[in-house]
Amino acid sequence: MSEAGLRMGESDSEIVLVREKLEESEVDILVKSVDDAAKEFQKLGGKIIIPPFDIAIGRCCRVEDPWGNRFVILDMTKGP
Repeated sequence: MSEAGLRMGESDSEIVLVREKLEESEVDILVKSVDDAAKEFQKLGGKIIIPPFDIAIGRCCRVEDPWGNRFVILDMTKGP
């Protein structure tokens, strides 16, 4: 196992600890549908850096906002 999620109180937020060194910090945003969120993000001026792709729990995508901030959006359409 290379990562573990720590839930924060009574919210949907969590801190994820990883064993390997990341090249940059990462902010993940959980959405209902990555495909819909990516389209909306792009429509509002953001860029798709890595198009939506399948992951073990659902789908994932890397985006960049108009100010250069990068985020990962993911959904849990396949379950936790």
